[in-house]
Amino acid sequence: IFLHSHHITSGAAKGVSIGSFLKTGHDVKELSVLIADETAYTVKVVRKSQLKGINLSSNGSEVPLTPAFSNTTTEYSATVAYDKELTLGATATFSTSTFTVNGQPVDAVNKAATVSFIPQWDENMSSVVTVVAGSSVEGARPTEYTIKLSQRATKIEIQTPPDKTEYKPGDKFVAQP
Repeated sequence: IFLHSHHITSGAAKGVSIGSFLKTGHDVKELSVLIADETAYTVKVVRKSQLKGINLSSNGSEVPLTPAFSNTTTEYSATVAYDKELTLGATATFSTSTFTVNGQPVDAVNKAATVSFIPQWDENMSSVVTVVAGSSVEGARPTEYTIKLSQRATKIEIQTPPDKTEYKPGDKFVAQP
C-alpha cells in the first residue's frame, strides 16, 4: 500500500503504519491500495466526531447522568431543580471538534466547551438539551447527544388536608370530593 508515496503497512516491520496516517491532524480522505502499480482498492476515510466526556452541574454540584457517560451512548436523562441555571461541559475527541448546544454554536478551547443555561420547560415539566459534536474537518460526521431533563420537586404543598390522617394496614383511603 502506498500513501503520499510512502510504503505503508498494517503494522508489519517494514514501511509506515497505516494508523500514523489516520491520526487526527492528517487530512487523509481516502487510501488507495496499489497492486502491481495498479489501483486495486480505494478506501474512503470518514471521521466520526464524538465526545470524550460530558458533564452537567448546578450551583457547582455535579448532576448525575443516567446512564453514565459513554461516547457510544447518545441518550441520557437527569433530574434537576426547576429554576436553577445549569452548566454543561463537553470534551471532544479531536482538536478540530466543534460544538452546538440546543442549536447554538459554542466556542471550544483545547477540545472542551462549557455553556450555562436555564432549561426551557414544556407542559410535561421536562426539557431536552441537545449537544452536537462536529468537526471542522471536511467529511467528518457529527454525533448528536441528547439529555432529557426532568424537574426535581422542591416541596409538596397540600392544599386541602384530608379528614382522616392516620391509617392502619388494610385501611382504605377514601378521596374527598
